[in-house]
Amino acid sequence: MAGLSLEDYDKALAKQSGLQGLTGSADFREVMTGYQAGEPEAQLAVEAVVHRIVRHVGALAAVLGRVDAIAFTAGIGENNAVLRELVMLRLGILGVVADEAANNSARGEALISADSSHTQVWVIPTNEEGEIAQQSATLVAS
Repeated sequence: MAGLSLEDYDKALAKQSGLQGLTGSADFREVMTGYQAGEPEAQLAVEAVVHRIVRHVGALAAVLGRVDAIAFTAGIGENNAVLRELVMLRLGILGVVADEAANNSARGEALISADSSHTQVWVIPTNEEGEIAQQSATLVAS
């Protein structure tokens, strides 16, 4: 990115790369709509996200020697059964076996791996706003 100022370079990395750079949208819901419609850019972006998740889980498995459980959380992890399925399929090498019905119907905290899975896979809701409020109240009280 020759010729860019430090500020422009930072903006390009922080705001114009990743999903935005691959698809024109940083909204994963829009990217998934494109993925399901067969749009090549969206398919590449989803595969990149899946690759990164699988790479990190694989690295942790290598360091730890095993993986007892995997948790999908936050907006994308909680609300995207397709992404979870793609990740679980790629993690079959770790003995992950998806329960397709549980994955597709997961609302709230849910076990989405099959009984035969060597690694449990969970959907765990987050409550970031509640956590921020609780920590703020603790800080103010002290």
